Amino acid sequence: MEGDYKIDERLSIIELQRDAVVKQLELMQEMLDVLNYKCWYYETAKKEGTCAIHDDIKAENVPEKFHKYLNAIL
Repeated sequence: MEGDYKIDERLSIIELQRDAVVKQLELMQEMLDVLNYKCWYYETAKKEGTCAIHDDIKAENVPEKFHKYLNAIL
């Protein structure tokens, strides 16, 4: 309503909002990745009947997408 002279200001506001949403999405994706790892961990433990299955687990027995979490179990 205020005309074309506010285009730069509006664009700047929208870019800031977009950047904030991108950051939130990245955080949410990391949270989802951790939850997927934990699901795998406990599904594997449930299948074997014990969490001890992870005591001697080798990297090649862990799905590659979860390798960044190996220090949590190795």
